[in-house]
Amino acid sequence: MREYEVVVTREAENQLREYIDYILHTFKSEQAADAVWSDAMETMDQLTRIAGSIPDMTKPGFEGYKRINFLLHNYAIIYRVDNGVAYVERIFHQSQDIDNKFI
Repeated sequence: MREYEVVVTREAENQLREYIDYILHTFKSEQAADAVWSDAMETMDQLTRIAGSIPDMTKPGFEGYKRINFLLHNYAIIYRVDNGVAYVERIFHQSQDIDNKFI
């Protein structure tokens, strides 16, 4: 089985931190924030094994990018694969309009 290196861009890292901060400050729940963080880490760990097997997105403007949903929460990772490296470009809550925020 092929292993992929996962590199999280600064933009994606900042987005994840914003979601965690939002949960901490809005819901005052460390448990919920920890659960989302753990889910993000587990989903990225899955990318080390399956990054190349997920089909590219078909929406215009997303050519060459792939999407994986968090395993347990309503967030998604947009990433691209290049030479055995999965570059995590963005992390979104699934209720967001990613079409207008990504490009």
